[in-house]
Amino acid sequence: MNDYTKMKKEEFEPLYFKTFKHFIPKPLTYGLEIKPGWYNLVWDLTETIDRYLKNNDKKATVILDQVKEKFGGLRYYYHLEGEPKKDTFKMIWGMNWLAESQSFNICQECGLRGELDKNERWYKTLCPKHKKLSSAVKT
Repeated sequence: MNDYTKMKKEEFEPLYFKTFKHFIPKPLTYGLEIKPGWYNLVWDLTETIDRYLKNNDKKATVILDQVKEKFGGLRYYYHLEGEPKKDTFKMIWGMNWLAESQSFNICQECGLRGELDKNERWYKTLCPKHKKLSSAVKT
């Protein structure tokens, strides 16, 4: 397994968009609106969905609409096109739900174990190191 958390956005996005170009027929308006700590999570989710479709539902296509952070968690917005089987929507929804749930335990900055940090203005999922750095910037 590759560790994409060490990559800069300028390196990760082109690789991701090239690898999963069938998920992204038109450019995403803002690219991937996430920090490097979640690159592995998003890669694994997209790869899992892709593998599921190739093995179980070749008539369905997932179109990625947006990938971002919201209230400290991952949001992976997509829609299905083609002729998906009955169970395809439920299976992909479950994969997406699992990844979004996991994001609340993964530092969005570095990919280490994190927890949701709420302050007066922002919600972020951070490890102790990045929580400390984030607090230092505020003061």
